[in-house]
Amino acid sequence: MKFLKQQIKRSFSRAATSYDTVAHFQRAVANELILSTQPYLMPIKSEDCNIDLGCGTGYLTTQLKQQFPNAQYVGVDLALPMLNQAKNTLHATTHWINADADHLPIPNESCDRVFSSLMLQWLPDTSQTFNEIHRILKPGGQCFFTTLISPTLPELAQAWKMAASQYPTQQFIQQNTLRNTYHNLYEQFFQIKTYTNFYDHPLDLIYELKTLGANNANPARAQGLCSAKKLIGVCKNYEHFRNHQGYPATYTVYFGVLQK
Repeated sequence: MKFLKQQIKRSFSRAATSYDTVAHFQRAVANELILSTQPYLMPIKSEDCNIDLGCGTGYLTTQLKQQFPNAQYVGVDLALPMLNQAKNTLHATTHWINADADHLPIPNESCDRVFSSLMLQWLPDTSQTFNEIHRILKPGGQCFFTTLISPTLPELAQAWKMAASQYPTQQFIQQNTLRNTYHNLYEQFFQIKTYTNFYDHPLDLIYELKTLGANNANPARAQGLCSAKKLIGVCKNYEHFRNHQGYPATYTVYFGVLQK
């Protein structure tokens, strides 16, 4: 587990300066998180503490500050270069913590809200993460989150599986499994949405994943001639999914609102 987190940390650290150039889908999901969960959002006061868990380059924090400018925000991310990019955007108006989401240096029951968009899918044990969120939330505090669930990138997974018996695409959690991991928090709302992006070529998708730092879902990370041959096979197999719009990449996004 420690090795996996270090791998994720390295991947997103390397992608910090390129992430925003291709993060269109991630921004759309963050915007939808704010929009779809507003009916459940308790009034935000100036003294409230709001955590952006897995804040990345700070897009979600920026949007929240624009809508609720008087509240206090803390951005948390495992990758320090991502935090540095966020600091360049928000300057000194937000506090920043370089930390593991499963071991937060935040006091018990000190936060009013936790926001997190498209971060949880990278963690090996979401139950531990939700336990940590439960610990830092005040009684009545809320957690607003999105995460990728299965099926996500099924076209890429199938194309890779057809090209090789062992395929390194990300394995995404099932809906029911996810819901069983936040048993300490009361579910106020959940919703599942499917997004499909289209590309001119499968390599465009693979390049985007690499640029985002999403290397666990990226078969191009393998090295060597054999892997290059397999990648050619992946592109060939992807032809089975092509339609008049191009090569599809399907994402299944889980939106949730939890309360302590």
